[in-house]
Amino acid sequence: MQEFEYRKIGLEQDLNWAMWCHLSALLACWIPMAQFLGPFIIWLTRHKDSLLVDEHGKAAMNYNLSIIVYTILFVLLIFFIPNDWVQIILAGVYLLWMLASPIFIIMAAYHAKKGKSFVYPLSIEFFKPRSKY
Repeated sequence: MQEFEYRKIGLEQDLNWAMWCHLSALLACWIPMAQFLGPFIIWLTRHKDSLLVDEHGKAAMNYNLSIIVYTILFVLLIFFIPNDWVQIILAGVYLLWMLASPIFIIMAAYHAKKGKSFVYPLSIEFFKPRSKY
């Protein structure tokens, strides 16, 4: 894992905002579409001030958009595949992934608070990270 280089002023604040980019996705338990909107709003308001927030915000948005895409895909597959056993297996795989998702989000928030990068599993890269060089 690589460590981010960031400015000295506001370091703790940058680490907190990067952490909240990930944790705000957990609001989806109570607010529909907050899974993507939480990280997007934080990223939109803070990405120009901090490379750390920019990187973690994009990672959180990529992962949460990936979850939305995979959910649509799983639902379509479950309804259109006629085999009951395949439907049960797909539903089981989806359920396991949804149970693991909050764990991935908490791990990413922990890494963000420590100033380290985190790569979500099975995340589609919709938003490319800025070059650090």
